[in-house]
Amino acid sequence: IFATMLPLFTGLGSALGIIYLAVGYFNIITGFIVAILSGLGIDFSIHMLARYYEERALGKDIISSLKTVFKTTLKATFTAATTTAFAFLCLIVTEFKGFSQFGYTIFLGLMLIIVAMFISFPCVLIISERLKPIDSSKIEKSSEKSLSRLRGKKYPMPYTVAIVMFILIVLSIFYPPKFNFNFSSLRSSKTVVISDENSSGGKSTGPSK
Repeated sequence: IFATMLPLFTGLGSALGIIYLAVGYFNIITGFIVAILSGLGIDFSIHMLARYYEERALGKDIISSLKTVFKTTLKATFTAATTTAFAFLCLIVTEFKGFSQFGYTIFLGLMLIIVAMFISFPCVLIISERLKPIDSSKIEKSSEKSLSRLRGKKYPMPYTVAIVMFILIVLSIFYPPKFNFNFSSLRSSKTVVISDENSSGGKSTGPSK
């Protein structure tokens, strides 16, 4: 838990700090940054930890397992994180500030999660192994037990699933979703507009800010 959550929380805290310094507030778009970064960032640590367990199940020691993880899985994880981060960074060209701020905060958040994982991941594993060493035989038995449940089983109703997915794809082509750019339509029907009035009791000067 610590090996996967510590890099994530570190990256989240850094990203939120950047929003506070660069923007100073959350808007209707950037308010979802915690949920999105949590979903994207936790995958990287899980992949690293799974590969570490595979190496330990082969009988390798802690340092050798970490070296293998950093030489192989870390490169793939960094590539995946970078491509995802730059995809969000493309939003900075939009005129709507909500999407622009959302794009570069997600970009920085993912990069900071990778940096935090690079620093903290091996430290947490080494400390945890010293406190409670991992039994490689148990890992191997657990993996073999999980794989044995899948061997010899076929995918349930493959033709039905394929036909349903094909129909959904065709429907999405002929009936594409529409995006409503009018954010005022998202307001509640019970919204009350408060206007300022002149001290002399004249006409309204418009809605207050």
